[in-house]
Amino acid sequence: MEKTTLDRRRRALLRSAVGMGVAASLPFGGGRALAATAGTWPTRTVRLVVAQGAGSTGDSLMRLIAPRLEALWKQSVVVENRPGAGSIVGTQYVAGTNDDHTIMLATLSSVLPKFTVKNLRYDPAVDLIPIYHVMNYHITLVASPELVKKAPTLPDIIKLSQSTPGGLFFSGTGPTSIFNMMMAVVNKSLGINYTSVDFNSIPDMIMAVLRGDAQLSVAAPFNIKSQIDAGDLVPVVAFSRTRYPVLPNVPAIVEAADYKGHVPLSWGGIFGPRSLPKEAIDIVGRDVGVVLSDPIFRKDLETRLGGTVVDSSPEEFAKEYASELQMWEDVVASLNITPA
Repeated sequence: MEKTTLDRRRRALLRSAVGMGVAASLPFGGGRALAATAGTWPTRTVRLVVAQGAGSTGDSLMRLIAPRLEALWKQSVVVENRPGAGSIVGTQYVAGTNDDHTIMLATLSSVLPKFTVKNLRYDPAVDLIPIYHVMNYHITLVASPELVKKAPTLPDIIKLSQSTPGGLFFSGTGPTSIFNMMMAVVNKSLGINYTSVDFNSIPDMIMAVLRGDAQLSVAAPFNIKSQIDAGDLVPVVAFSRTRYPVLPNVPAIVEAADYKGHVPLSWGGIFGPRSLPKEAIDIVGRDVGVVLSDPIFRKDLETRLGGTVVDSSPEEFAKEYASELQMWEDVVASLNITPA
């Protein structure tokens, strides 16, 4: 998914505000005034569903954005966690609702089941309406300190894994989860010899490496910052084409191993059910853009959560989302994964 420029987004927002004759403004970060959006929606409380548990990256993101939307809309915005089954529970709920005041924060975990789960009760391509691509998250390959002592670089880890009977152990959250899938996609080009050991949650997945039950995992730095700072986990490479600002000393995968393959992207975006009226889609897309146009707030989100805020719109996100769905359909087919 590609970013549009901040300047273009700001100009579009300014033209929209002037054209609508907006009178109300609100002070946000650094005293910057943001314009409220005219319209009849919302007329009551808006539910913002997060398909992950409390404390997750998506949950933290929405709890930071929600108060600013409340201020613009003059209506309550309630963040509602509906975790379970790798994001399927919450996504299925929103995909099937007829409530025109329910939207959600969806991630790649909400989309992948289309290609990996048999008899899925929703179709991400049909039942979810993309509204705003909010953020791209940082993802890293992490290793135990013991492994890094033996193999300090990614090429060293690849070589060690290939010379170790049975290979290394990788902790994940299920063969078709976002972490396992990203690792599988990247490893098509890397050739790490590993066996996946899967757990029910991200904390359990990380704990496996801390205990020494696994040597490798994939995680967002946001979730493991304290362990990285303490030296209990070592980030090996960023799953990115450029280095992450929060981990400037960690090489991007393309430089660490002369990587030529696909670099998978972890993202979060706001979606609505297909029953959501166009007025609501337009207002949500516009006002999320207003909130995220505050440079102080953007920087705060990127620093806190480890990612890059994206400039978007319903139209732009729809094109990106269609491309993302096609890409993952091709990737899953190339991995010979049969929906289960």
